[in-house]
Amino acid sequence: MIRHQADSLVIANKTTVGDRPPLVEARWYRFFHVGVIASMPFAEVAINRTLFVTPAGNGSIDSWLYTGCFLSLPDYLHRYHDTYYLTRLSWLLPGFIVHRLFAPLTANDVLHFTFFYALLAATYCLVSTGINRSAAILVTLIVGWNPAILLSLSWDYVDGAGIVFLVVTLLCLEHAARPKGHTSMWAAGAGASFACMVCANLFLVTLAPALALFLLLRTGSSRWRDVLRRLLPTAAGTVAVLVFFGGANRWLGGAWLFLVPSFRSARELLSGPNPWKAPGYGWIFRSTWLVLPAMASVGAVLALRCWRGIGSFERALQLTLLSALAWWIVLQLGPMNPFQIPYYVSYVSALSLLALPLQALTINRGVSPRVAVLLELGTFTFFAFAHGTIFAPGNTFWTTAYAWLNRSIGVVHPVESPMGASFATISASCVGLAAVLSLRSSARFSTRWVLFVAGLTVASAAMWPFWPRPVWSPAAAIDARAEFEEVVFTHRFIDRNIVGRPVRFWYDLPSDSTAPFRAISSTYLWQYALLNEQMPNLTKQEAALLKSDTRLVLLVPTVERAEIARPVLRTFGFDFSIVTHRQFGKNDFPFVVVIADVHVIGSLKRE
Repeated sequence: MIRHQADSLVIANKTTVGDRPPLVEARWYRFFHVGVIASMPFAEVAINRTLFVTPAGNGSIDSWLYTGCFLSLPDYLHRYHDTYYLTRLSWLLPGFIVHRLFAPLTANDVLHFTFFYALLAATYCLVSTGINRSAAILVTLIVGWNPAILLSLSWDYVDGAGIVFLVVTLLCLEHAARPKGHTSMWAAGAGASFACMVCANLFLVTLAPALALFLLLRTGSSRWRDVLRRLLPTAAGTVAVLVFFGGANRWLGGAWLFLVPSFRSARELLSGPNPWKAPGYGWIFRSTWLVLPAMASVGAVLALRCWRGIGSFERALQLTLLSALAWWIVLQLGPMNPFQIPYYVSYVSALSLLALPLQALTINRGVSPRVAVLLELGTFTFFAFAHGTIFAPGNTFWTTAYAWLNRSIGVVHPVESPMGASFATISASCVGLAAVLSLRSSARFSTRWVLFVAGLTVASAAMWPFWPRPVWSPAAAIDARAEFEEVVFTHRFIDRNIVGRPVRFWYDLPSDSTAPFRAISSTYLWQYALLNEQMPNLTKQEAALLKSDTRLVLLVPTVERAEIARPVLRTFGFDFSIVTHRQFGKNDFPFVVVIADVHVIGSLKRE
């Protein structure tokens, strides 16, 4: 039997053959890992073309808000300056720059591939610094192939950027905690990355206590003076980034104090009832996105029971994860609802994936370099196979498993139903628990690792269908890139023709439509520019949103179809004259963008 010892995940760390260096120090081994990391996103895109691009589905709003900010940031700083969306500059500025430099699809790829590579590199460097390269590549494979991470890095919402800055902050803190080296520089880097993380989403400031705990644990309580000495450069890095963003915001037409709208929104949320918070606790059983943090927390508690059974770096990660989850539980019990929002849980999911593989991975030092490399290549190959089969369009694995379960118990519930989500949560939890326990078995390391990876993959397959971000979709697999380009071109056409005037979108959006109308209006922050989605219906309250200088954007199948809006507008004393129009839609749903000027009919007064 293999004892659990402090030097976890050491693969031939001290093994030499003749005059050759240890495996983890060999140059060819480092180059091998560079090749694995470099090829990972390309392998994922080869399997699934929908990755790293936002599909224009009817239900997508949040992601397209930020796409619109990328495309029209200076104008939006004037048009929507009171909204917190425009404060997330650590994500908006890179998006704005790439979309100014490149064509839409190239800009999208440059942005998302850069952040994804930054995440992979930061993960690898973090674990290789804390343990060794062998551990680092296995953890990087777990992070880089996980559906939750791929979902976060594949759309234009801010959670992917927040995850990247979180891991970079941990990396900088790990280096800053060391007794020698450029500790002040790394501490300043940690402060700068933390500022970027908070600017991506102000809520992430709630992870500050967990990050401070990580620094304390890695520095050592006996060296608390060293921790205090690192606070000054850390604060300097934070202030420097905030000043830089403030200056950039002012240069683009906004205010120096760019975070004020985010603080205002946070105060409003905390001072009154939260409209997005579901009552009771029944939602937990349908929240498949909570399975991954739950798996990691159970494993962390089991690992910490044998305090000396794992290394200090691994202990620090487990305690960091548990402290973050504990604080978020307090927030959930209070006025906030972080666990009810999947793309907020993705932040602690990233922490979970860092901590999970390091909870009990001790192996024999005598494992040969050949076995180590085969294990790493095997892990890469298994994940690639899983994404081409288990996570294939439609997720046939879970659909088939759920159908068999329904037949077995004699009940029929659709896989998308609340009952289906509850079954998925329970199934994923059971398989995930088995995967966590497999790490603590007495089998050989390679056997335990295979069981863990297989269990994590099957648990993720049960979780995936209920994440509200369609990345594995048959329709999106063909059209996602073309749809993204279409939305960007449409946005730019509208932008050229509204010339800073108030804008309102009006269109009909049937529930079964594949038209990207909602995606287009969402690039103008949706609720701030929407008339309604039931054209030609119009209420008195909606008509009150129109002014004589409003530019009305009608999204219709044909130019002639725009005429159905005229009679209802006249009932409220308005009419419109078409300024320009253009046809879009390269796929199965061509449509026309009609831009019109609204004007008051004669001297008729609005009621």
